[in-house]
Amino acid sequence: MNQQRPPQSPQQQRSQTQSRPAPASTPTAPAAADVTKAAMPPPASAPAAPAASGPVAIEPVEGANNDASLNFEWRVVELSGNRSFGCTVSSAAGHPISVRIEQLSYQKTLREDGAITIAVIPAGPAGTPGKLTARDEATGATAEFTWQWQPIGKSSGGSALASKLLKKAAPANAPATKQATRNAKAAAKNKAGSATTAFFGQQASGRRFAFILDMSGSMAGTRWATCTRELFASLQALTSQAQFFVVLFSSSVAEPPGQSGWMDASADNIASVVNWISGIHPDGGTYPKPAFERVFSLGGKPDAVYFLTDGELYDFTPSDAQRLRDGGSTSLWGSLARFFSFSGNDNESTGTVINTISLDDRSSSKALETMAEESGGQYLHISSSDTPDPEAGA
Repeated sequence: MNQQRPPQSPQQQRSQTQSRPAPASTPTAPAAADVTKAAMPPPASAPAAPAASGPVAIEPVEGANNDASLNFEWRVVELSGNRSFGCTVSSAAGHPISVRIEQLSYQKTLREDGAITIAVIPAGPAGTPGKLTARDEATGATAEFTWQWQPIGKSSGGSALASKLLKKAAPANAPATKQATRNAKAAAKNKAGSATTAFFGQQASGRRFAFILDMSGSMAGTRWATCTRELFASLQALTSQAQFFVVLFSSSVAEPPGQSGWMDASADNIASVVNWISGIHPDGGTYPKPAFERVFSLGGKPDAVYFLTDGELYDFTPSDAQRLRDGGSTSLWGSLARFFSFSGNDNESTGTVINTISLDDRSSSKALETMAEESGGQYLHISSSDTPDPEAGA
């Protein structure tokens, strides 16, 4: 079998740069009314966020030396207007197997006996390459598929292998996995004109984006600089029809002055948040529950939540996150009220995707991974040493 390489379509990117002078030094958090567009940091201070280039799609390409003892059952998954794939990988004799997905900063490894189901390959900006590698841990047999995200209509949809995969994909009336069902419901919620952004490479689409970020004492220094640079880039990538909400947590919560609810992603509002957060000095413990409760109490649920921490979570579990996502409460009375409610809510009613990030410290990796998987989101571990300041050495 001849190995097929991912299609090499040119990236479609829009230049969205705007000339913005550097913000003045702000030792304390200023009032929102005092902030103007001049408070924006220079674009060079933040890594470039992926530009929205419309719906994208992939066509996994089979490796030339794939071992026949590893079986792949592919299915098409529509993900917020993008066309992705999910698959089930199994070994011929029920051996323990591992599957690793690599897509830029998104790195995930799964291990199970006999079979592993990947609900969906997360969407990436046009031009993003990816690879899935499966290994039979008992025999050492391996197989891989590669892909490259491209704008829909630009991909080599006529390839023989793509046709083969689509024929092998589960029929439309086949039972969907729980994860795929969540993704489909989330996609249905996103109406025309939705925005797209990314935070540490985790792409999300929708209209409302919440950022729940750790400002505990251990975040001081390089970690805080890494986090805020990425936040600035993510906010600047939002289009005017989007809304956002930023809340920081430690032993208490902090919000930008004037933020009483969802904020329009205007240049002035983004500048206000950038100027305020530049004066924050991390301190305290790691208690995210009040920040989550704040986000899920807003009028209109978020389409996507980005949750970043660098340590062990206190008094907050994946079950707490799921209850809030369901529209319930983390308190006993809130749980009882939800139990006796006949509203018919289920785990997928809100469609909110929670993307989680551990920064340097993996203490809460298991909880973060569970939160992401239960909502159809992504978990990612990031090292601050791998995301250097773009101005370093300049």
